[in-house]
Amino acid sequence: MYKALISLYLLIMSNQMLIKAQNNQVVLKYYIPTKQLSELNIQKLGLRVVFKNDPDFSYSLKGKRNGIVKLNLLTKGLYKIADGFDGHIIYLEDGDTVSITLNEIPNLNKVLANNVFLKYFNNLKANGKFSWHYTFFDEINRRTEKLYPLNNFEIAKDVMLFKSKCDKALLIGRNLLDSLYKKNKVSLDFKLIAEQELNAMYVGRMCTPLSIVAKRKINTSYFEKLNSFKFNDSAFAVMCNDYIQAGALYTYYIHNYLNIKEPYSNLANEMKSILTNYTGIVKDKLLSWQIQDYIDKDYQSFDSCYQVFLVECKNNSLRNAVTKKLNAYIKPLNISENIKVEDLFFNSKIQNVFDKKSTLFSVCKDSLPTLIDCWATWCVPCRDQMPFVHDFEKKYYSKLNVVYLSFDKDEIKWKSFVKKNNLENNQFIIDNDFGSEFSKYFDIQSIPRYILISKGGIKVLNGKMPLPALQEEFEEELKKYLN
Repeated sequence: MYKALISLYLLIMSNQMLIKAQNNQVVLKYYIPTKQLSELNIQKLGLRVVFKNDPDFSYSLKGKRNGIVKLNLLTKGLYKIADGFDGHIIYLEDGDTVSITLNEIPNLNKVLANNVFLKYFNNLKANGKFSWHYTFFDEINRRTEKLYPLNNFEIAKDVMLFKSKCDKALLIGRNLLDSLYKKNKVSLDFKLIAEQELNAMYVGRMCTPLSIVAKRKINTSYFEKLNSFKFNDSAFAVMCNDYIQAGALYTYYIHNYLNIKEPYSNLANEMKSILTNYTGIVKDKLLSWQIQDYIDKDYQSFDSCYQVFLVECKNNSLRNAVTKKLNAYIKPLNISENIKVEDLFFNSKIQNVFDKKSTLFSVCKDSLPTLIDCWATWCVPCRDQMPFVHDFEKKYYSKLNVVYLSFDKDEIKWKSFVKKNNLENNQFIIDNDFGSEFSKYFDIQSIPRYILISKGGIKVLNGKMPLPALQEEFEEELKKYLN
């Protein structure tokens, strides 16, 4: 009887919210002359599992670059106009009337040809009662984008300098927001959500070096401001973009010490942190993320952690999604037990930039150990690591053979990149990339990956070398086998 009453109550509430959504209309007038977009797509941000009926809005621009539409919102909060990589983050609430224009960034094709990362391809202009609701985050991006170096490993070299830049970016955002609110150019609701979003963005940036530098090596003052934030409000999780992600980063890096060499070795402690620090839907979402991360990682206590998850996660949708993913998982066969390394290398077909085909065994040397750099042109961390690999290659040129093994699917793009950057030496592309026997043998699910092979290619010395940017750790491991 009790369950029936609960179900009836939820049904009534759901219907009321759908009826309310009809009244929560936003009138959107748009003019989009750019040819970069074939449709106007507006996506709800935040934790969507709470309100499954929260829709995205999509309108074709073929033959019609302007129009007026009415959006029926279920919840107010941050939305994204899909455009380029990250798109434009905007704030919408019931009763809004807004006119937007998207104009293509000048010389866009030339900019993209130079591999410059752009958050969006078009500049957004907007007019309405609170025009800043739609352009605030674009403006924050413009004012702070030059503060950050593009290379994560340059960040790791001087984390305190990076902290000062993150602090400055947060201050810029807060000052602009306070100024706009005092001038009545943004609403109080927007101010509250934007404050949380700025804090969450700060946490995301500040955790960047913690993925490649051990926490114990960083001055404790780095964490003073970080430790002051809280991310346990379900309303903000629904209305913001980065809020729930900040909670996840707190779990990994602030509440715990992440083992960089073995990142999937701490599930029990991570779940304990979530149960201690979070409640409600925020807790449920973070628990579901953690369990899903560990499904294929052979974590010894996974089964017991999963049973805790089933008890603690109260959201049926999240619990069912995790259970479905776990039930669908089939542990891959460990072919490394059934094949010799030299046989594997004989069977691994590769090709150089001049279309000459060979085997991986043929590029190993009898006189030197071989370091295999598994990378791809589309992998930014791989490209960031390559200069460090080059440095070690030069330093140990008489003791180490380095082979660069591309996992690109697009052979033409790989050749173009290699030739453009003068990287022809020891560059090869492997047949069948992540589906190859080589990938299955070493369980390569992500790159970059660095594998050290003995002289003659007959034995694996280290199947998971540290990242070359961690120069001390990498060189320490390398020296074990070069001397």
